[in-house]
Amino acid sequence: MSTAQFDLLRMFSARSIAVIGASTTGSKPSGQPLLHLRNLGYEGQVYPINPRYTEVFGWPCFPDVAALPEVPDVALIAVSADQVIAQLEACGRKGICQVIVITPALPRWVVRVWLPSKHWSIWPIGMASP
Repeated sequence: MSTAQFDLLRMFSARSIAVIGASTTGSKPSGQPLLHLRNLGYEGQVYPINPRYTEVFGWPCFPDVAALPEVPDVALIAVSADQVIAQLEACGRKGICQVIVITPALPRWVVRVWLPSKHWSIWPIGMASP
C-alpha cells in the first residue's frame, strides 16, 4: 500500500510528468499535452507512455507505467475509457498519487466505484472526478 498523499503543490509544480497513452499526433488529446510541454519549455522530466512508440516529440517513450525510471510527480491519463481503470491501478502500483484523467466519455461511476475499493492514495482529477 502506498503512503503517498495527494499534494496540490506537487501537482501544480511537478518536476516530472508521465503522459499515459501518449500520441505522436499533436492534434489528439493524448498528443496535445506533450506538444504544450515542449512548446512552453517545460524543464522537468517528461515520460510519454505508449507501447507503440520508442520516442514521442523527442522524448523516449516507455511501454508502460512499470517501466518508468522513477515515480513521476503527476500522471496524465489519456487512453480510451475501457483502459482507464487498468492505468489507475498501474499508477497505484508505481506509487503515483497525482493523476489527471482526460479521457472523454468516461462514466462518472467508473472512478467512484473503483476508487474507494483500492488501497492506493490516488486522487484523480478530470472530467470524471468524484
